[in-house]
Amino acid sequence: MTRTLPLLRGRNETGEAFRNVRSDIQALRGLAVLLVLATHARLGLPAGYLGVDIFFVISGYLITGMVDRAVDEGRFSFRTFYFRRAKRLLPAAYATFTLTALAAPFVLSSSERHEFVLQVIGAVTFTANFVLFGQTDYFSGAADFKPLLHIWSLSIEEQYYVFLPALVFFTPRRWRVAGAAAILALSLALCLWQVQFAPREAFYLTPFRVWELAIGSLGALALNRMAARPGSATSRSIRILFWPSLAALFLVPAFPFDMIRHPGIDAIVVCVASLIVILRHHPGFSASLPVKGTAFVGDFSYSLYLVHWPILAYVNSVWLGPNTPLEVRLACVALALSLGYALFRLVERPVRLATWTPSRGLVGGTVVVSLLIAALPPVLFALNRDSRDFAALRQPNYGLGRMCEIAGPLTVQAACRTGPAPALLIWGDSFAEHIVPAIAASSKVAIEQATSSGCGPFLGVAPIFFGPPCLAFNESVIRHVADTPSIETVVLASRYGSYLSGAALLEGTESSFKTIQPDPEVAFRTLKTSVDRLRALKKRVVLVAPPPGNMDFSLASCEERRLTGLPTMGAPERCEIDLARFVAKHVAVFGLLNRVSAATGAPVFDLAPFLCRGGRCPAAIGDLPLYRDDVHLSVEGARLLGERTGLASKLIEMAR
Repeated sequence: MTRTLPLLRGRNETGEAFRNVRSDIQALRGLAVLLVLATHARLGLPAGYLGVDIFFVISGYLITGMVDRAVDEGRFSFRTFYFRRAKRLLPAAYATFTLTALAAPFVLSSSERHEFVLQVIGAVTFTANFVLFGQTDYFSGAADFKPLLHIWSLSIEEQYYVFLPALVFFTPRRWRVAGAAAILALSLALCLWQVQFAPREAFYLTPFRVWELAIGSLGALALNRMAARPGSATSRSIRILFWPSLAALFLVPAFPFDMIRHPGIDAIVVCVASLIVILRHHPGFSASLPVKGTAFVGDFSYSLYLVHWPILAYVNSVWLGPNTPLEVRLACVALALSLGYALFRLVERPVRLATWTPSRGLVGGTVVVSLLIAALPPVLFALNRDSRDFAALRQPNYGLGRMCEIAGPLTVQAACRTGPAPALLIWGDSFAEHIVPAIAASSKVAIEQATSSGCGPFLGVAPIFFGPPCLAFNESVIRHVADTPSIETVVLASRYGSYLSGAALLEGTESSFKTIQPDPEVAFRTLKTSVDRLRALKKRVVLVAPPPGNMDFSLASCEERRLTGLPTMGAPERCEIDLARFVAKHVAVFGLLNRVSAATGAPVFDLAPFLCRGGRCPAAIGDLPLYRDDVHLSVEGARLLGERTGLASKLIEMAR
């Protein structure tokens, strides 16, 4: 292997003429994008998202190598570098953003539109990872409806390249390798720590992902030279590890070690394997037919990556049923491949071959186009607005207010009370928050809200995603109840299911805890402990079961799309829930509540009799949407429910 890449068909990272591109690296690109596409299309590959990690390594390797060579040869220019990056990325990206925005009014619901506006701004400024961090978890269902979700990865790359050229340019050659190794080690250490307790931050925020690009950078700065020395230990090791590494790129996405904490061990294995394959530059590997075919996909991998997710996200918005049919998903894949190749041939390739040079006119035009694209969604949505304000009807339901959603120890806030001496306390997660307006609208006594999203009223355990702050919050609620004599009744409400199965739990206290798996016995023991502690304080307790919902489609989206005429498939015609199916699906939750009730005497209040008739549970009360998503009550829907049922009085009367 030499510093100069062999002359092969393709194009390089900087937008120069079609030369100096390795077919094995193009094949890696093709593999990476196909892995991502297979997972996003739900074709049975659980961890194909690791394809993005492969992209990071390739990008870090190629860009760092290019900058390093240019600096050493005295021909590096910041102006030229950033111009070529813009020329390489923006035309195809901006074409995708524009077409996605033009389609949005005919597909997206009101809440999806509001978030899409911010996604476009994040996309054109390459800050999408920060925007999406504030909107969703990549692995949650809500992510499926964000047409520009995938731009987070491009944003991280470009944020890395804001600083990389300066670091290489101003760092003496003898210190560059040590600098890259230090950045890699620091970022990886931060990532492995953060992913344990704050996975969303570790996933979206650049400092925790830099190590993946830095692996490629380190390969370009140091390992490339070492691997090129015939007979060296590095060269021999890379030759030995090549085939196991290549196998890992297929096996780990299919059989991941840990899908809960990402980036983690899976990302480390895939990133190291990717670099080994790049450094090996196997002479016979590149000539094989499968590699040539995958390299062909790699040629238009950037355009394919851009177009594939808007297609799938729009289908997700239209298809509200539990599972999009396989034939629909395969059609999406075929369409993505076709449009990706068309975008490559019609936009990406011609622009990259164009002999443009940096100029004020081009910079000014780019700024103007960026502003126009960012302004396009609000203008289109204003021209296609329904008289009903569904965005307001579907606003997040925080109960008495956003400030009442606590992360960490509970603090007394006047805004989270309806009077100075509350007689009733609502304790729990978002399923406690969403019934607060119903209780407040029907209560004759002062109430207080003690809620933390995702953190159910289970003493001593917490979902790993909410971690030590949740443990601290629940203990502080008990202390607060003990210190507040006016509180007579405590309402416990939660989704409950996350304590029965799914992601790991933390057990212990805020300062001392261990990781355990969710289990019905753990859920029973810790929920019973909460009730027992309250009863020991002479408080009356009632448990509230979750309302009908969580049936694999969004009740709120279904109702809105039905009323506004947006295309809808895969959901009940009138957006109703079959009560028997709901109960059957949540039998473990109701079993937990009944068991705790039998052991403690605390009754269980079920909202279903007030929301359902004849075994059917509608998504609206009259013309008012009842839900804000698939299971949470809307603010106005909760208030109307409370007024019609006298919910507060029923809870107080039932409590024991």
